[in-house]
Amino acid sequence: MREHISSKNEDAVIQAAQAVMSVDEMSRRLGLSVPEFSRYTGLGIIKISVAEATEDNGVSEVVVQHGNKVLIAVCPPDPASVEYEIRFLRGKRSSE
Repeated sequence: MREHISSKNEDAVIQAAQAVMSVDEMSRRLGLSVPEFSRYTGLGIIKISVAEATEDNGVSEVVVQHGNKVLIAVCPPDPASVEYEIRFLRGKRSSE
């Protein structure tokens, strides 16, 4: 079972996310500058969630969403082998 950090405390979420990847890395992968990333995070445009490692699986996961772009970083106990994935969300049009 994963332990999620509440998104209500943004500073704690950002600090936990930085344990897996830096703000520079997150902003670069989303195609933003660091000041833009910080500004959008403060405005709530960018959502960050962190699932910390537990004794069961030892894997941390950071999910960063900016619009329809979702960055997922999975960090096993060995920080040298972090896996990154970018997904683009799509909406459905009404058939009516």
